[in-house]
Amino acid sequence: MSMDFNYDKIMEKVGFKYVVPIMVAKRVQILKDEGFDATSKPLVETSDNNLVTIAFKEIEKGHVRLKNKDRLSDLKPEVK
Repeated sequence: MSMDFNYDKIMEKVGFKYVVPIMVAKRVQILKDEGFDATSKPLVETSDNNLVTIAFKEIEKGHVRLKNKDRLSDLKPEVK
């Protein structure tokens, strides 16, 4: 698997390091289950067409976004 994505940019967009693998896994599952049809085709191109790389790249480019990010922010603990 090649690293066609920038993880730092992904973290800037998502903001929660434990949510990133869940987002990737859910997107890969959608691409895998639905196949490459009009509703679930890859939104970016990668050099290896690996589903995991595609999911990371889609998050980095902003095509896949975190839903209810404000609710997660409310659950974030305050560290003193």
